[in-house]
Amino acid sequence: EQQYSVRLIRQMPDSKSNQQVQLFVGDIERMSSDNFDATHPSDSEFTETTGQRIGASFQQSIQLNRFNSFSAGIETERSSFSSDLFFRSMFGDFTDHVGGKASWSRGVYLFDQLQIQEKLFLTLGGRLDEHKQFGTTGTYRFTAAYLLDKTGTRFRGVIGTGYKAPSVFQLYHPSPYIGNSNLLPEKSRGWEVGIEQELKRDFLSASLAYYDNYFEDLIVGIQNVDRAFSRGIEAAIDLKTANFRSRLDYTYCNSQDKSTKDVLIRRPKHKLVLGTEYKFTDKLLLNFMAR
Repeated sequence: EQQYSVRLIRQMPDSKSNQQVQLFVGDIERMSSDNFDATHPSDSEFTETTGQRIGASFQQSIQLNRFNSFSAGIETERSSFSSDLFFRSMFGDFTDHVGGKASWSRGVYLFDQLQIQEKLFLTLGGRLDEHKQFGTTGTYRFTAAYLLDKTGTRFRGVIGTGYKAPSVFQLYHPSPYIGNSNLLPEKSRGWEVGIEQELKRDFLSASLAYYDNYFEDLIVGIQNVDRAFSRGIEAAIDLKTANFRSRLDYTYCNSQDKSTKDVLIRRPKHKLVLGTEYKFTDKLLLNFMAR
Protein backbone atom coordinates (compact mmCIF):
# COMPACT_ATOMS: atom_id res chain seq x y z
CA GLU A 1 0.00 0.00 0.00
CA GLN A 2 1.26 3.48 -0.89
CA GLN A 3 -0.16 6.85 0.13
CA TYR A 4 0.96 10.27 -1.08
CA SER A 5 -0.41 13.68 -0.16
CA VAL A 6 0.53 17.34 -0.35
CA ARG A 7 -1.02 20.26 1.54
CA LEU A 8 -0.67 23.94 0.68
CA ILE A 9 -1.52 26.55 3.34
CA ARG A 10 -1.91 30.28 2.64
CA GLN A 11 -1.91 32.45 5.76
CA MET A 12 -3.12 36.04 5.39
CA PRO A 13 -0.81 38.79 6.78
CA ASP A 14 -3.33 39.76 9.47
CA SER A 15 -3.57 36.05 10.58
CA LYS A 16 -7.36 36.33 10.54
CA SER A 17 -7.92 33.91 7.69
CA ASN A 18 -6.20 31.09 5.85
CA GLN A 19 -6.84 28.68 3.01
CA GLN A 20 -5.76 25.06 2.78
CA VAL A 21 -5.65 22.88 -0.33
CA GLN A 22 -4.83 19.17 -0.08
CA LEU A 23 -4.31 16.61 -2.83
CA PHE A 24 -3.86 12.89 -2.21
CA VAL A 25 -3.50 9.64 -4.10
CA GLY A 26 -3.24 6.08 -2.81
CA ASP A 27 -2.56 2.70 -4.41
CA ILE A 28 -3.13 -0.72 -2.89
CA GLU A 29 -2.42 -4.25 -4.14
CA ARG A 30 -3.98 -7.32 -2.55
CA MET A 31 -3.02 -10.92 -3.28
CA SER A 32 -4.67 -13.83 -1.53
CA SER A 33 -4.54 -17.59 -1.97
CA ASP A 34 -6.54 -20.43 -0.43
CA ASN A 35 -4.72 -23.60 -1.42
CA PHE A 36 -5.71 -27.26 -1.31
CA ASP A 37 -5.98 -28.68 2.21
CA ALA A 38 -7.28 -31.77 3.99
CA THR A 39 -10.79 -30.35 4.33
CA HIS A 40 -10.97 -29.19 0.68
CA PRO A 41 -8.52 -31.43 -1.23
CA SER A 42 -9.77 -30.37 -4.68
CA ASP A 43 -10.64 -26.69 -4.13
CA SER A 44 -8.31 -23.74 -4.35
CA GLU A 45 -8.71 -20.01 -4.99
CA PHE A 46 -6.33 -17.21 -5.93
CA THR A 47 -7.20 -13.52 -6.31
CA GLU A 48 -5.19 -10.46 -7.26
CA THR A 49 -6.69 -6.99 -6.79
CA THR A 50 -5.39 -3.48 -7.46
CA GLY A 51 -7.13 -0.33 -6.26
CA GLN A 52 -6.67 3.41 -6.29
CA ARG A 53 -7.98 6.43 -4.36
CA ILE A 54 -7.55 9.98 -5.58
CA GLY A 55 -9.03 13.13 -4.11
CA ALA A 56 -8.76 16.78 -3.18
CA SER A 57 -10.05 19.16 -0.53
CA PHE A 58 -10.23 22.90 0.11
CA GLN A 59 -10.85 24.68 3.44
CA GLN A 60 -11.37 28.36 4.23
CA SER A 61 -11.01 29.52 7.84
CA ILE A 62 -11.86 33.01 9.13
CA GLN A 63 -11.27 34.53 12.57
CA LEU A 64 -14.47 36.58 12.89
CA ASN A 65 -13.38 38.13 16.19
CA ARG A 66 -11.33 37.25 19.25
CA PHE A 67 -13.87 34.69 20.44
CA ASN A 68 -15.31 33.27 17.22
CA SER A 69 -13.80 31.45 14.25
CA PHE A 70 -15.60 29.93 11.27
CA SER A 71 -14.47 27.31 8.74
CA ALA A 72 -16.00 25.79 5.62
CA GLY A 73 -14.70 23.28 3.13
CA ILE A 74 -15.33 20.93 0.23
CA GLU A 75 -13.95 17.47 -0.49
CA THR A 76 -14.09 15.04 -3.38
CA GLU A 77 -12.76 11.50 -3.81
CA ARG A 78 -12.80 8.79 -6.46
CA SER A 79 -11.95 5.14 -5.77
CA SER A 80 -11.61 2.29 -8.27
CA PHE A 81 -10.33 -1.26 -8.49
CA SER A 82 -9.85 -4.21 -10.80
CA SER A 83 -9.57 -7.85 -9.82
CA ASP A 84 -8.71 -11.27 -11.25
CA LEU A 85 -9.92 -14.50 -9.67
CA PHE A 86 -8.92 -18.10 -10.40
CA PHE A 87 -10.90 -20.94 -8.78
CA ARG A 88 -10.16 -24.68 -9.19
CA SER A 89 -12.42 -27.52 -8.08
CA MET A 90 -13.40 -31.10 -9.00
CA PHE A 91 -16.00 -29.62 -11.35
CA GLY A 92 -13.42 -27.66 -13.33
CA ASP A 93 -11.63 -24.33 -13.36
CA PHE A 94 -13.30 -20.94 -13.16
CA THR A 95 -11.83 -17.50 -13.85
CA ASP A 96 -13.34 -14.06 -13.46
CA HIS A 97 -12.14 -10.55 -14.19
CA VAL A 98 -13.67 -7.40 -12.79
CA GLY A 99 -12.49 -4.10 -14.25
CA GLY A 100 -13.60 -0.52 -14.31
CA LYS A 101 -15.50 -0.66 -11.03
CA ALA A 102 -15.40 2.82 -9.54
CA SER A 103 -17.24 5.06 -7.15
CA TRP A 104 -17.05 8.70 -6.13
CA SER A 105 -18.16 10.85 -3.24
CA ARG A 106 -18.10 14.56 -2.50
CA GLY A 107 -18.98 16.60 0.50
CA VAL A 108 -19.31 20.09 1.93
CA TYR A 109 -18.95 21.01 5.58
CA LEU A 110 -18.87 23.98 7.94
CA PHE A 111 -18.20 24.47 11.62
CA ASP A 112 -18.15 27.39 14.01
CA GLN A 113 -16.01 27.64 17.16
CA LEU A 114 -17.22 30.01 19.88
CA GLN A 115 -15.50 31.00 23.13
CA ILE A 116 -17.49 32.66 25.94
CA GLN A 117 -15.63 34.48 28.74
CA GLU A 118 -12.61 32.18 28.28
CA LYS A 119 -14.46 29.47 30.20
CA LEU A 120 -17.09 28.02 27.87
CA PHE A 121 -16.07 26.64 24.48
CA LEU A 122 -18.70 25.59 21.91
CA THR A 123 -18.38 23.99 18.46
CA LEU A 124 -21.23 23.38 16.04
CA GLY A 125 -20.65 21.66 12.72
CA GLY A 126 -22.58 20.13 9.86
CA ARG A 127 -21.71 18.11 6.79
CA LEU A 128 -23.51 17.08 3.59
CA ASP A 129 -22.18 14.09 1.62
CA GLU A 130 -23.20 12.88 -1.82
CA HIS A 131 -22.29 9.34 -2.91
CA LYS A 132 -22.61 7.85 -6.41
CA GLN A 133 -24.56 4.78 -5.25
CA PHE A 134 -26.28 6.00 -2.09
CA GLY A 135 -27.33 9.59 -2.67
CA THR A 136 -27.09 12.50 -0.23
CA THR A 137 -26.84 12.33 3.56
CA GLY A 138 -26.40 14.99 6.24
CA THR A 139 -24.63 14.70 9.60
CA TYR A 140 -23.95 17.07 12.49
CA ARG A 141 -21.69 17.42 15.54
CA PHE A 142 -21.97 19.63 18.63
CA THR A 143 -19.33 19.89 21.36
CA ALA A 144 -19.14 21.89 24.57
CA ALA A 145 -16.41 22.32 27.18
CA TYR A 146 -16.36 24.30 30.43
CA LEU A 147 -13.12 25.20 32.22
CA LEU A 148 -12.68 25.81 35.94
CA ASP A 149 -9.30 27.51 35.84
CA LYS A 150 -8.78 27.67 39.62
CA THR A 151 -8.98 23.90 40.04
CA GLY A 152 -7.68 22.91 36.58
CA THR A 153 -10.92 21.02 35.85
CA ARG A 154 -12.50 20.75 32.41
CA PHE A 155 -15.95 19.31 31.72
CA ARG A 156 -16.79 18.32 28.15
CA GLY A 157 -19.60 16.81 26.12
CA VAL A 158 -20.19 15.71 22.52
CA ILE A 159 -23.30 14.74 20.57
CA GLY A 160 -23.46 13.94 16.88
CA THR A 161 -24.27 11.64 13.99
CA GLY A 162 -22.14 9.68 11.55
CA TYR A 163 -22.27 8.13 8.07
CA LYS A 164 -20.04 5.57 6.34
CA ALA A 165 -20.57 4.21 2.83
CA PRO A 166 -19.25 0.76 1.79
CA SER A 167 -16.01 0.81 -0.16
CA VAL A 168 -16.01 -0.10 -3.83
CA PHE A 169 -13.91 -3.15 -2.86
CA GLN A 170 -16.56 -4.34 -0.37
CA LEU A 171 -19.32 -3.85 -2.95
CA TYR A 172 -17.90 -5.40 -6.11
CA HIS A 173 -15.05 -7.82 -5.37
CA PRO A 174 -15.85 -11.01 -7.35
CA SER A 175 -15.25 -13.50 -4.52
CA PRO A 176 -18.49 -14.25 -2.65
CA TYR A 177 -16.53 -14.10 0.58
CA ILE A 178 -15.42 -10.49 -0.06
CA GLY A 179 -17.88 -8.63 -2.31
CA ASN A 180 -21.52 -7.85 -1.51
CA SER A 181 -23.33 -5.48 -3.87
CA ASN A 182 -26.30 -5.38 -1.48
CA LEU A 183 -24.37 -3.64 1.31
CA LEU A 184 -26.06 -0.54 2.72
CA PRO A 185 -24.33 2.54 4.16
CA GLU A 186 -23.75 2.62 7.90
CA LYS A 187 -25.41 5.32 10.03
CA SER A 188 -24.74 6.16 13.65
CA ARG A 189 -25.56 8.60 16.42
CA GLY A 190 -23.88 8.99 19.77
CA TRP A 191 -22.92 11.13 22.71
CA GLU A 192 -20.10 11.42 25.23
CA VAL A 193 -19.52 13.21 28.52
CA GLY A 194 -16.24 13.49 30.37
CA ILE A 195 -14.03 15.31 32.82
CA GLU A 196 -10.33 16.21 32.67
CA GLN A 197 -8.36 17.15 35.77
CA GLU A 198 -4.91 18.66 36.15
CA LEU A 199 -3.19 16.86 39.02
CA LYS A 200 -0.07 18.99 38.74
CA ARG A 201 -0.24 21.99 36.43
CA ASP A 202 1.61 21.54 33.13
CA PHE A 203 2.99 18.19 34.31
CA LEU A 204 0.35 15.55 35.20
CA SER A 205 -3.33 15.23 34.24
CA ALA A 206 -6.05 12.57 34.14
CA SER A 207 -9.36 12.15 32.32
CA LEU A 208 -12.47 9.99 32.48
CA ALA A 209 -15.34 9.77 29.97
CA TYR A 210 -18.47 7.75 29.22
CA TYR A 211 -19.63 7.20 25.63
CA ASP A 212 -22.73 5.68 24.02
CA ASN A 213 -23.07 4.95 20.27
CA TYR A 214 -26.01 3.47 18.35
CA PHE A 215 -25.66 2.02 14.82
CA GLU A 216 -28.06 1.22 11.99
CA ASP A 217 -26.85 -1.09 9.20
CA LEU A 218 -23.41 -1.36 10.82
CA ILE A 219 -20.87 -2.69 8.30
CA VAL A 220 -19.11 -5.77 9.69
CA GLY A 221 -16.95 -7.41 7.04
CA ILE A 222 -19.29 -7.61 4.04
CA GLN A 223 -22.55 -7.79 5.98
CA ASN A 224 -24.85 -5.22 7.56
CA VAL A 225 -25.87 -5.56 11.20
CA ASP A 226 -29.40 -4.17 11.39
CA ARG A 227 -29.08 -2.52 14.82
CA ALA A 228 -26.15 -2.44 17.25
CA PHE A 229 -24.65 -0.40 20.05
CA SER A 230 -21.31 0.17 21.74
CA ARG A 231 -20.94 1.97 25.05
CA GLY A 232 -18.28 2.15 27.70
CA ILE A 233 -15.67 4.12 29.59
CA GLU A 234 -12.42 5.77 28.53
CA ALA A 235 -9.75 6.73 31.07
CA ALA A 236 -6.32 8.26 30.57
CA ILE A 237 -3.37 9.66 32.47
CA ASP A 238 -0.95 12.06 30.81
CA LEU A 239 2.55 13.06 31.94
CA LYS A 240 4.60 15.72 30.14
CA THR A 241 7.70 17.85 30.54
CA ALA A 242 9.50 20.18 28.15
CA ASN A 243 11.06 17.31 26.17
CA PHE A 244 9.13 14.21 27.27
CA ARG A 245 5.52 13.05 27.13
CA SER A 246 3.86 9.74 28.03
CA ARG A 247 0.16 8.89 27.92
CA LEU A 248 -1.65 5.73 29.04
CA ASP A 249 -5.19 5.16 27.70
CA TYR A 250 -7.67 2.48 28.80
CA THR A 251 -11.00 1.75 27.09
CA TYR A 252 -13.77 -0.57 28.24
CA CYS A 253 -16.31 -1.35 25.50
CA ASN A 254 -19.63 -3.15 25.85
CA SER A 255 -21.00 -3.83 22.35
CA GLN A 256 -23.90 -5.88 21.04
CA ASP A 257 -25.72 -6.89 17.89
CA LYS A 258 -29.29 -6.15 19.03
CA SER A 259 -30.79 -8.83 16.77
CA THR A 260 -28.64 -11.77 17.91
CA LYS A 261 -27.50 -10.36 21.31
CA ASP A 262 -23.92 -11.35 20.34
CA VAL A 263 -20.88 -9.18 21.02
CA LEU A 264 -19.72 -7.30 17.91
CA ILE A 265 -16.60 -8.81 16.35
CA ARG A 266 -13.31 -6.87 16.16
CA ARG A 267 -14.32 -4.63 19.06
CA PRO A 268 -12.16 -5.51 22.07
CA LYS A 269 -13.79 -5.37 25.48
CA HIS A 270 -10.58 -4.02 27.03
CA LYS A 271 -7.96 -1.92 25.25
CA LEU A 272 -4.78 -0.43 26.71
CA VAL A 273 -2.57 1.96 24.72
CA LEU A 274 0.78 3.43 25.84
CA GLY A 275 2.28 6.28 23.84
CA THR A 276 5.64 7.89 24.65
CA GLU A 277 7.71 10.49 22.84
CA TYR A 278 11.03 12.19 23.59
CA LYS A 279 12.41 15.29 21.91
CA PHE A 280 16.21 15.01 21.70
CA THR A 281 16.69 18.20 19.68
CA ASP A 282 14.55 20.62 17.71
CA LYS A 283 14.96 18.29 14.72
CA LEU A 284 14.94 14.82 16.31
CA LEU A 285 11.86 13.26 17.93
CA LEU A 286 11.52 9.63 19.06
CA ASN A 287 8.04 8.12 19.36
CA PHE A 288 6.99 4.73 20.76
CA MET A 289 3.51 3.20 20.96
CA ALA A 290 2.27 -0.14 22.28
CA ARG A 291 -1.27 -1.47 22.19
